[in-house]
Amino acid sequence: MKRTVLVICSILLIAVSVFGIVASGLGIKDGLAIKAYKEEDAKAADVVGQLEDAIQLLKENEQAYLDGVVAYKEGQVAYSEGLATLAAGQAQIDANTQAYNEGKELLSRVEPLMPYLNQYKEFRDNNLTGLPGFSSAQEWFVSVVRPLAANLGLEIPEDVTDFPAYIQQMVADGQAQLKQYEDGLVALEQGKKDLAAGAAQLAEGKMSLDVFEDGMVQVNGYTMICYKNSPVYRFDTDEIVVDGPEQMLGSDYTWEKYDENSEPVLLINGEPYLDLDKCLEVCTAFRESVANHVASVEHELYMRLGLYIAVIITCILGIVAGIRGLFAKVPKLGVVTAVLAVICNAFGAITGYAHYIYPTRDIDGAGNYVVDAAGEYMHSASGDLQFAAIIILGVGAVLFAIAAIAYGKKAKNAPAEEEVYEAA
Repeated sequence: MKRTVLVICSILLIAVSVFGIVASGLGIKDGLAIKAYKEEDAKAADVVGQLEDAIQLLKENEQAYLDGVVAYKEGQVAYSEGLATLAAGQAQIDANTQAYNEGKELLSRVEPLMPYLNQYKEFRDNNLTGLPGFSSAQEWFVSVVRPLAANLGLEIPEDVTDFPAYIQQMVADGQAQLKQYEDGLVALEQGKKDLAAGAAQLAEGKMSLDVFEDGMVQVNGYTMICYKNSPVYRFDTDEIVVDGPEQMLGSDYTWEKYDENSEPVLLINGEPYLDLDKCLEVCTAFRESVANHVASVEHELYMRLGLYIAVIITCILGIVAGIRGLFAKVPKLGVVTAVLAVICNAFGAITGYAHYIYPTRDIDGAGNYVVDAAGEYMHSASGDLQFAAIIILGVGAVLFAIAAIAYGKKAKNAPAEEEVYEAA
């Protein structure tokens, strides 16, 4: 009977050992696959270096930006003042248009009198031979020139006794009116040119500010991506095993700047002004999280691979012990196998073989990773088959050891029983 039990346990040990070898081989394959895609993920995480470079570039140009903001705001004030001045100048030109036209009209009326002015000067300078019937140049002026001026629409006051001085003053006033208007036009055109040049300078300055601000916006977005980088959860559970940057820094962490009144500081474009040193802190936390993730992956995979290799060795010994058991050779190797199987289970329990953290990533027939409708990678549990195989191996090996020990005791006691029988 004990021989039969030994044979049955031998067959069982061989079967569970073969199963254990196959399962462990698949476990090693899964472990290497996990290692491969985790290395790809780690390489993708290296883009944080580009973010750090962008932050550093902003830090180097930050003071230039702040100076540029001051200059830009001063330029806006100057431009606004220039607009106001230009508007006022235009209004002045509009107001002086009537005076200008009147001045032109006045000069046009004075022009026909100019020959009489020269004649008046000649007569006044005691050259009265050409003035028959007149005793003085003034008498000639009152009798001849004033009526003529009136016919031209130019009323010369009766108290004018110095015709040349009056006309010269009139011409000077008219020319002054024209000059004021024309100078205003020149100034207006120059003001327009200056304003256009100011607008160009403002636009150029704004472009320089935009470069910095666009960089700020991009850094803000990528910093948020790093900050929100997901922690590592144990597969299919809510247990966090590796903190992400948000867990490390706190959910209320911010890299936006605030003034002394706790009001947000804004860029010219209205976007948040960033505390670049705090952005670098997020990058540091991201790198630390990734490093912890890598260390966690390596630790689990090394433990798993070590366990599977130990199980394969134990299974090989189990097959040898099982074969020997089939031939009723009581193997001490069976006890060794059982001890190793128990040790494998103990080591597996310590390293979490019942529920590993990292799953395998599903692959389709073309060798591509499978994603769901949301674009997330699909995963399958890894280690469950190996967990079952190691448990079964432990049970099978222990049963075989018990059967082998029992059969060994029977075989040892058999000669003594035969001697008692013969003596009887």
